[in-house]
Amino acid sequence: RKAIRTDTTCVYLVNPNNPIPSIIEKNALREFVLEISQDRMVFVDEAYFEFVDNSDYATMMGLVRDGHKNIVVARTASKIHGLAGLRIGFGFAHPGLISEIKIRKTGDVNALGVEAAYASYQDQEFQDFTLRKNKESLAIVEGMHEELGHRYVKSNANFSFFETGRNVNKVRAAFLNEGIMVGRPFPPMLDWLRVSMAKPEEISGVVAFLASDMAGYMTATTLFADGGMMQQSPGL
Repeated sequence: RKAIRTDTTCVYLVNPNNPIPSIIEKNALREFVLEISQDRMVFVDEAYFEFVDNSDYATMMGLVRDGHKNIVVARTASKIHGLAGLRIGFGFAHPGLISEIKIRKTGDVNALGVEAAYASYQDQEFQDFTLRKNKESLAIVEGMHEELGHRYVKSNANFSFFETGRNVNKVRAAFLNEGIMVGRPFPPMLDWLRVSMAKPEEISGVVAFLASDMAGYMTATTLFADGGMMQQSPGL
């Protein structure tokens, strides 16, 4: 609330958050959204919604269904559906607000992405498989945190975020030497590492590296344990 000024027209919330995979408690969030949306837009980004298994969490979709104006809830096919490259997202809002947005839109989604997203949303078996593997991989990584005494944030998403206290440039070099590409740092948390989940057999290898002497070269960045796909696309 302290960050909202008289000229603020939109408040953007990410729940679950990124890169810190925390959540906003459901009752506190609902109260806040209802209050703030009285005289300005509230945009709730729920990109990691499908991964949450926490009784303190709730989607704000119900507020849209109840007819509240000035509230947008966003979802994406980039996470659990694995379609990040096709750039497909969804926005849910009051019909009147949707009409205003349509007038101002500057582009459209691609047909291939729409078809792929539609197929994936119908494939509950694939979604269940992804959730199951994500939980298995998180259990491996968070087990490592506990064993090594890392400070970390309990994940409500498909990645882990933990403190390392090391320099980012040395980290990048060390991981590249192991055939693993790491991403950008997250200022100001320059000694925290964001590790995206992968299959349990892939993440186990990453954990073995992190627990080794080489882990002395870590700092805040993103690690993609994706079977080497990122190495084939170094520009990503």
